[in-house]
Amino acid sequence: CHRDGFYQSKGKHIRHLKLKITNKIDGYCPSKIDATVINTTREVHVLFLRTHVGHTMDLGKIPLKKSDRKLLASKISQKVPFDEIINTVRDNFDHSNYGRIHLLTRKDLFNIEQLYNLNKESVRHANDCISVESWVIQSREQGTYSIVKYFKRQGDLDGDYRELLENDFLLVIMNDGQLEALKKYGSDCLCIDGTHGLNAYNFQLTTLMVLDDLRQGFPCMFAFSNRSDTYVMTVIFNVTKKLFCKEISPKIFMSDMDETFYKAWCEVMGAVDVRLFCVWHVIKAWKKNLNTKIRDTEKQKSTYKILRMLFEESDKNAQDSEVHISKGTDITILIVGKITKKLSELRKRHKEVDSTTNSTVILEVEDGKVWTVSSSTGLDFYSIEILNKSCNCNLRCDECNACIHAYICSCPNSAIRWNMCKHVHLLCTHLQKLNLPAAYETIGDTNALVVDEQYENHRSAEEIVLKQL
Repeated sequence: CHRDGFYQSKGKHIRHLKLKITNKIDGYCPSKIDATVINTTREVHVLFLRTHVGHTMDLGKIPLKKSDRKLLASKISQKVPFDEIINTVRDNFDHSNYGRIHLLTRKDLFNIEQLYNLNKESVRHANDCISVESWVIQSREQGTYSIVKYFKRQGDLDGDYRELLENDFLLVIMNDGQLEALKKYGSDCLCIDGTHGLNAYNFQLTTLMVLDDLRQGFPCMFAFSNRSDTYVMTVIFNVTKKLFCKEISPKIFMSDMDETFYKAWCEVMGAVDVRLFCVWHVIKAWKKNLNTKIRDTEKQKSTYKILRMLFEESDKNAQDSEVHISKGTDITILIVGKITKKLSELRKRHKEVDSTTNSTVILEVEDGKVWTVSSSTGLDFYSIEILNKSCNCNLRCDECNACIHAYICSCPNSAIRWNMCKHVHLLCTHLQKLNLPAAYETIGDTNALVVDEQYENHRSAEEIVLKQL
């Protein structure tokens, strides 16, 4: 009996229990059917205890019949409104023949909708293979506007790519917007990465990305496959090449440290000028080698610290590389109510300058082209070079009246992570206020200036009040 047994809560007792708590009676009901199959004689022995104890014949506690669930599921699949289904069932009520279906509720319909996957348009069938194929067929009905650029189901062979096995699965997806982004930004920097363990079939998702105007990753292609060797990657890149109508020649190619992606790319598209490894994979490889090659824990920590210091080294070559990447793109995006990660970081750094109370030394080095700014602790000094004053991109600080391409600082936040650091914001503030001698104190006979930031904060607050008035 489905009402036999005791109620066991699976929650954390945060919310109050519903009025209809459980079907369990917190006791034992002897009613049951036990079946025993004897294989030798193919006989079935059945023990049937008809008598129920501890509860009454409550229709509300009985599940819907399988035939009734199928009937209701067919109506839901035809997009019949829930209220209309319930009203139809109740209008057919007969005192001589009534059952559980006449107590139908919206909750029952929601459960049936979920049971038959009727609430998910992407799930067309309980069999995943049939469901995906149905979705692909519908997408291809859109012709050239279809986002499905290549599909090979398991069980078929492809004459164009003969090395794909019969059991291989491959689905390549790209919409028109992604193709346009690839055409526009594909000559600068391309990133490719694979994600494993997406489902029970252990399929891999391969994503091809570019960097847009705001230097954020933009996915241009998705590919799902059951394996990720070099040949499958060449098929994916060949599909992309046909859509692009020519070879894609980026300046920079970034991937993990495995040779699969890069080898397949060079075979289809040709070699690239610069190949970079993903930061996450590099750090992961370092940690793995440290654990296997250095047994002493303290040596592991000190070695990793040195590696991270080298990783964030901001020498001239590193700066030139970052500048070359950042200056290689035309800025055309208009921001409409969207604060990107770079802009958010930029504004955060400017607020740090506004809120600091420490005095900072600013020293002119080369006729206004190179400046030296001390850190907030005064222990370190960073060099700031003016690069491009005429840039009018959208990655800019309005208060400083400068964009992210205008300056580069030798600190890791600027040279390595390509952010507009607080030292740049401080220098911009200094250049704007240079004609206000009360805000600065000359040190000796040099051009070094100490910024009285309490004065600056006071003056900034005064300007805001006057502007509001």
